[in-house]
Amino acid sequence: MAAPQNCYILDGVGDYISLADHGDFDVDTYVSIGMWIYRDYDDLKTVSTLLHRASSYTVSINSENRVVFTVSGAGSIQSNGKIPAEKEVFVVCTAAESGTSLIMKIYLGGLLDNSETILLATMPAANANALTIGSGVAGATPLKGTISSIFLTSDAITAAEVGAIWSSTAGQATGVVDNLIIDIDCEGDLVNAGTAGNGTAQGDAALRTYMSLWQSAVKNGGTIVVPEMETGYLTHKKVVMKSIRWEGESIADGDDLQLKTYDGGVPLHYHALAADEGGYWAFDEAIWNGLYISLLDHGKLEIEIG
Repeated sequence: MAAPQNCYILDGVGDYISLADHGDFDVDTYVSIGMWIYRDYDDLKTVSTLLHRASSYTVSINSENRVVFTVSGAGSIQSNGKIPAEKEVFVVCTAAESGTSLIMKIYLGGLLDNSETILLATMPAANANALTIGSGVAGATPLKGTISSIFLTSDAITAAEVGAIWSSTAGQATGVVDNLIIDIDCEGDLVNAGTAGNGTAQGDAALRTYMSLWQSAVKNGGTIVVPEMETGYLTHKKVVMKSIRWEGESIADGDDLQLKTYDGGVPLHYHALAADEGGYWAFDEAIWNGLYISLLDHGKLEIEIG
């Protein structure tokens, strides 16, 4: 996979992205909706809306932590798989008219999770409603976590195309899928491939560049916070720590490495010895309440979290 490194961070209270109504949102015959999400622990067992347009379509997560895809006036399906917290997940929902039936599918992690045929169902009629991302109407049932690389297309994309987006650089649909209506990128802009007009961030919803929770980070000296973007904006209260390595020829006798949690705990405090090449610690994916790292002296620090 190639999950995006930049995301829109949503606090689960008043943060979401709003796009004014446009005729392109009135899809006919086919619709496909996709995005990368990363939920906080606080978001578990709550109803969280990922994308919504009243009287059209909704993608949400129910209280059982399953994706629910609804086409207004037609019906809903839900995923078999559950959406965890503190883990990036790629979600794609598609619907396609077939005679008087609607074939609805949900993909998780690039693979088909569920498919159902809704009899005597068709796409909803045109309307003049706005579209929201990360919440329902006006901030209802908001997502707490991050969301990125959101796309909407008037095609019923194929399993092969879902897989191509899943493995593409930064997880973008542009260049993979035709007839894009929206493709909100992860490079700092709300970009629409069609003519829908750029979205407006509500509350403190904003794209932030931060250390990806599924990649390693390298830091030489100083103090860092994981994720770094959370200084003054603590949304992800939990950190899933996998391993940490401290190494480098410059490590000297008495050099100091310290790991602290937001609540003041000290999971690791290590004093180096002369000519020490550093240390490696595996934490068996321990869940910590945030993480501050002080590399007080010399050496290279590599962190693996997520």
